[in-house]
Amino acid sequence: MFNNARDIPINLGNCYRDEGANGISGAYERALAVYEQARDEATRLGFRAIEAHALRLRASVHRAQEKFAVALADADAAVAVAADTIDVDGLAEAHRERANALTGMRRYVEAAEGYLQAAATTARIDSRSSHYFELVRHALAVDRAE
Repeated sequence: MFNNARDIPINLGNCYRDEGANGISGAYERALAVYEQARDEATRLGFRAIEAHALRLRASVHRAQEKFAVALADADAAVAVAADTIDVDGLAEAHRERANALTGMRRYVEAAEGYLQAAATTARIDSRSSHYFELVRHALAVDRAE
């Protein structure tokens, strides 16, 4: 049981996710378990931005496992939760993760729209950032893949 945001162990999940990317057996499952625990605790404590972050990270693991439909469901949930917070960057990242899942599903037009939504959200912070331009480039590139 955690009492504040600093205690929620998302970074441990990130370590497991990185191990999974390096082929360590069972690491992705451990990452998903940590992210689920973090989401549950964030929900219990009312930390909506952390809840959305944990959902987005779950989506990234499912995408790495090529479970794109599950990744999309987690990313959709992350977008919905993040939209109710002041974490504009977190919302943009949730849109990006959603677009990544759609790309994996070969739903290229929707993916392009997702990258543009992420870019538009990022532009609310700084439309001159390299992250903004990267998202626009992704949208243009994925649209040509169809």
